[in-house]
Amino acid sequence: MKINKLEELKQLIHSMEDSAKAIDDQFGEHNSARFDKTLFSCNSKLLFPCVQELKNTYHELREALNSLKHNNNQTIEYLSERLLNQISAIQRELATLGLRRKEPKVSFKGYTVDDLYQQLAQHQDWERRLKMMIQDKSSELTLSSQSQKQPIQQQILNLELRLSRCQQSKNQLEKKIALRERKG
Repeated sequence: MKINKLEELKQLIHSMEDSAKAIDDQFGEHNSARFDKTLFSCNSKLLFPCVQELKNTYHELREALNSLKHNNNQTIEYLSERLLNQISAIQRELATLGLRRKEPKVSFKGYTVDDLYQQLAQHQDWERRLKMMIQDKSSELTLSSQSQKQPIQQQILNLELRLSRCQQSKNQLEKKIALRERKG
């Protein structure tokens, strides 16, 4: 990676920091962790700590590139992929934030318990399908050539994010069903 590309990444991360601060100040905490734990270990409900973790990944990559050791290609490859995945995730979050803020909040007030059970069954089916798709892509990843790995890894990441959202919705439905059944 050339130095000018690293400087471009540094500027991009700096602009993401500014955006994340503004979003966190304006909207506060999200209702759950913003990203999957495999992507951001901080597991924060705010965006700024995720950008800080991205910044740390960037610094780790720079150190690995500046290291005198020539046998750290795997480390550089891992950190590069992680950095790109983190950047993509934060860019998607920033790009879709306005859209998601306009979405109506899901309310279960008008639903009967039977309706909620039907929705739960649908979410369980989606969860099963997403897990199968992740398994398939993981198998494909192990059999793929080096040049094919990054797009497949990105697909796996996207599927894992979808699975996480599906599981969160499923958990909300389960809580709502339990609450309705207690009330009678």
